Amino acid sequence: MRAAFIIVPLVLILAVVGFVVWKISGLKQRLVNDLQSELHAKAQIASLDLDIGAGELHAAGITLQNQRPDAPWDTAAIDQASIHFKFSDLLASTLPVDVKITGWKVNLHTTAQEPPPEAGTETSGSSFGGDDGAENKRVRVNSIAATQGEVTLGLSDTQSVMIHGVSFQAGTSGGPNWTTQLQVDSIDAGTFKTGNGSVKLYSDVDKITFSDLSILCGDGQIAGGGDLGTVAPHPLHGTFTATSIPITMLVAARWQVKLSGLVTGHVNYQGDDNSATATGTISVAGGKFNLFPGLGQAVQLVGLPDITDTTVDQATADLTWKNHLLTLQNIDVRKNDVFRIGGQANVTAVGEIDGHLKLGLPSSAIAKWPKLQTDVFSVAQDDFNWTDVHVTGTPDHLQEDLSARLLAVGAAQGGQLIQQTTQKAGDFINSLLK
Repeated sequence: MRAAFIIVPLVLILAVVGFVVWKISGLKQRLVNDLQSELHAKAQIASLDLDIGAGELHAAGITLQNQRPDAPWDTAAIDQASIHFKFSDLLASTLPVDVKITGWKVNLHTTAQEPPPEAGTETSGSSFGGDDGAENKRVRVNSIAATQGEVTLGLSDTQSVMIHGVSFQAGTSGGPNWTTQLQVDSIDAGTFKTGNGSVKLYSDVDKITFSDLSILCGDGQIAGGGDLGTVAPHPLHGTFTATSIPITMLVAARWQVKLSGLVTGHVNYQGDDNSATATGTISVAGGKFNLFPGLGQAVQLVGLPDITDTTVDQATADLTWKNHLLTLQNIDVRKNDVFRIGGQANVTAVGEIDGHLKLGLPSSAIAKWPKLQTDVFSVAQDDFNWTDVHVTGTPDHLQEDLSARLLAVGAAQGGQLIQQTTQKAGDFINSLLK
């Protein structure tokens, strides 16, 4: 009888130990299987080290290859991952774990302008993550903390965005909703190079909401918020505000020798996989726009100061971006008592310009040259005389139709125009500068 009292508990203990050993022995393979199932990816793990006493599983050399064409990522690699669990939870049907990741990289691609699905394929939409199916999962992740991340977002075969020093802390109460605080050290996107940034994310089954976005750009900042749908066509809405961003960060390199100043404004963005539109307003403080040589000729012709490399007093415009075409409307660029520019201009993705502008010079200056007043600057308004100017080309090869008209006037008025300009320009400039 005493033997029975000893043997029965021993058998029970051995049975429990055997079950735990079975759970542990399958934990490694389950990790791989659940990764593949959750991410719809092929997973490989170079090494696993299980510390049952500490409740930790250490994985190294994890590589992931996306197997779902409509997911917005291609590959990922993780140097070190530590999975923390409680020993008592090993007996449960679902094992809750907390994950810490150090040293990781992921390659993303934009979902915009994807081809339509082929006949016979699923058209009910796609998700950034795997199927929910929480009741069938044997491992449930409750939190993820990641540091030392690098993210590459491919925009095209030749363009990409690099996000450096990515870290985040994400958690869930066990359901499909996650709250994430994310930080980055810098962002590299061509001429757009930022300092550190942060954003708060809240995700559920249908969408990811982002708020408190803050990115340092030189001495300026970009802030904003919005939401992104997790199911195709992945609708994205956002409202963004820029404060004192160097204009050279926002334009291609070929524009940088032509433009300078600090941009402030706001943009509303709305789009999905198929199209996108952004609208807003901008202003440029301390702006210099060395784009129009014809303007300089016109200003000097009537005896006004040389405006080469001149800082304007005001520069504002409304903007619309759609189908890779930037349209600037209600342009208002002013150098007080010297010139004004209005109108609109289209700029393509490759930097081609088609602008229909209006150039105004002070009526007091234009009145000195009757032929200029009647043949070129013929519209008087707000103490300025105006003329239409059509500008086309690229930043390093702009063409405009003003110079030819100025030459025609010069030929008509001949030596009188040149002589009067020489004699009166000095006095006229001095009077403007008083």
